[in-house]
Amino acid sequence: MEDVVEVLLNKNAEISEFFSLPTKEKNKVVALGLLFRKHGVNKVQYWENSEWEEKILSLERDKNAEIVELKQSLSSQSKEFAQSTETIKESQKGIYKNEIDALVIKVKEVQNESLRKTERYNSLHTMLSDKYETRLNQQQGLMIKEQQTLREGIKDLQRRKDESIAKLEDKLDIERERGSQLMKINENSALKGKLGEQQMENKLNLLFPTSEIMDVHKEGHRGDFVLKDKSFVMMVENKAHNKGTNVQKVDIDKLYKDCDDERNNDIQCAIMTAMHNGICNREDWEFEVRNGKPILFLHCVSGDWDKLPLAVKFLKLVVEQKDLDLTNKEIQTRFKNVASIIKRNFTKQRKILDKYCSEQKICISQLQSMIVELFDLVKMKY
Repeated sequence: MEDVVEVLLNKNAEISEFFSLPTKEKNKVVALGLLFRKHGVNKVQYWENSEWEEKILSLERDKNAEIVELKQSLSSQSKEFAQSTETIKESQKGIYKNEIDALVIKVKEVQNESLRKTERYNSLHTMLSDKYETRLNQQQGLMIKEQQTLREGIKDLQRRKDESIAKLEDKLDIERERGSQLMKINENSALKGKLGEQQMENKLNLLFPTSEIMDVHKEGHRGDFVLKDKSFVMMVENKAHNKGTNVQKVDIDKLYKDCDDERNNDIQCAIMTAMHNGICNREDWEFEVRNGKPILFLHCVSGDWDKLPLAVKFLKLVVEQKDLDLTNKEIQTRFKNVASIIKRNFTKQRKILDKYCSEQKICISQLQSMIVELFDLVKMKY
């Protein structure tokens, strides 16, 4: 209940109408009169003091101008922020595209799995009797729940995708650092290879002063150097890999290819030298024949340069034996190399078959378990 206050007023013609109004209307008239009185006093002050009025108006104009300026500044900053946001968005779009594509593929795989499960349940529905239709409807309800679970899984994948995008920038920094390190390693490897070639050329010139040493590594299909001593012509394939890393099979295959090349019919023999390490699947001083050309494999030549003169003398003796038939040796070498490749392929195929067989057994077991579960739901014996 509101408090009531009694007020005594002098009755005159100006306020006579006030006495006939309801109480609620009287309250409104009094409130309105007070409001007019408040603003009227301010206006009277303006009338009585023109300097004060001008100051107040000046302050209001300054305030309004400042508000306009702040609004313009805010609008300009909003445009700059929008432009910066768009620039960042475009720059990051390419970075995140691969990750987004991978996640989209994953989502499609989940959706395809959902479709396959739907088809599986439909086929089971056809197999079961009408007598158990109610049970099948229950199973379909379970299937719908599973589809809902899959949809939730898709949503979870979307969430994980968003989280992955947020982490991509950190991963990108790591990959940049790793790429920088790899570039440094490659630069060092190239420098070591160039120094190794220069060292080998110097040694060949010192060890065989009467022979012609030609640097042919830029010509291609001729090895790194060709040593000519009258009618004797020998190819030299030199490798200066990092210490601890053997010369790989791909380098040996390149040597074979060069020996088979018709442009190298003038080459009578060849040696492959590893400056600081060994040669994979080859013993030191191992002897082979390729396209009728004798080949020697030499390990760690930088630690024993005397190997080069001995190798050249040995190959000269072999080449000078005109009646020496090296066909059987070449067949044995090729047979051994091919057999090694076949053996590796057999091992690889066994691993692939074992993995495939294991995965298929798991799939069959899971499918069988689901069928048993369906039959249990309808109280049937599987």
